[in-house]
Amino acid sequence: MFQEDVVAAITSPSVGRLEEFEGLVPNLVDAHKEIASRVCEVNHRIVRLQQQQNETSFNSYIQQNNQQNLLLTKMTQQLARDVKIIMMQQQCLN
Repeated sequence: MFQEDVVAAITSPSVGRLEEFEGLVPNLVDAHKEIASRVCEVNHRIVRLQQQQNETSFNSYIQQNNQQNLLLTKMTQQLARDVKIIMMQQQCLN
């Protein structure tokens, strides 16, 4: 019986372990390419979102700075008016 099994194994080729997995290699390569592509796409999205966030933060900073400058300008104008009034009062007292 053993002899028959050996003869059968020699005469009829069977699929080996490597041959079984050989068909999976293209699938693994394709899956790897797809994953790499998705990672690259996600990375690009993250970079774009960071740029947008930086632009938004910068625009917000500029707007806040402009508001502070406007407030300082108004305060300076008010101070100039107050100084004029004080100078006029001093002239009247002299």
